[in-house]
Amino acid sequence: MSISSKFSWPTIKRVVLCKSSVCFQYKPLSKIVSSNYFPTEKITSLKKDTLLYSLEKTKLIRYLTIYGIAQFGICTVLGLNIFMSLKDTKPSRDTGTQSNEKSWRDVNLGASKHRIIASLACFSLGFLTAFICYSLPSRIVKTVTLCKGGNVASFVTYGPFGKTIQLKVPLQQMSCMMTREQAKSYLPIKIKNRWFYYLLDCKGEFHQPALFDVTVGARNWKF
Repeated sequence: MSISSKFSWPTIKRVVLCKSSVCFQYKPLSKIVSSNYFPTEKITSLKKDTLLYSLEKTKLIRYLTIYGIAQFGICTVLGLNIFMSLKDTKPSRDTGTQSNEKSWRDVNLGASKHRIIASLACFSLGFLTAFICYSLPSRIVKTVTLCKGGNVASFVTYGPFGKTIQLKVPLQQMSCMMTREQAKSYLPIKIKNRWFYYLLDCKGEFHQPALFDVTVGARNWKF
């Protein structure tokens, strides 16, 4: 009887914290490469920038910017027209003698306070629409690249008229709020000291899913 058959040697395993699924995964060394596992020592030894995610929506962002500007212009013109065109007219009847059901007929919409309120409402609606059309593209991620060394990720987001904005963030200062399997439409990523979430459209292409899950797609519990 050989020594190997007499003694059963335990399988050597290593522990890897898969932050994207928020669980510990135990993998044998013989299965070091799989679809849902990436060796952590290869992350810190990256010799070049690696593209993790990409999305193309330049044409849609241009249309969205044009729509925001047009909506702001239309609401501004409408507000000015309301303020300048409405005339201050007096009620045709004595409002004190009529019933409450017909009192709305004698409301003087041409009074200064009504004209100012209506004009400000139109201007605010146009400004809010333009602000959303300007701010939303800056939170839609176009590409995500893991920089050389594996400690910093480069985000490229959209800007007005389809322009791009680049942002480099250390992995310790970001947190993915859910896994790729849980996300149905957008994958939200929180970046420290930044308002709102950065959104990754699930319709985009994940070029390195396993590497993405243990780096950018990881959950940081300090947030």
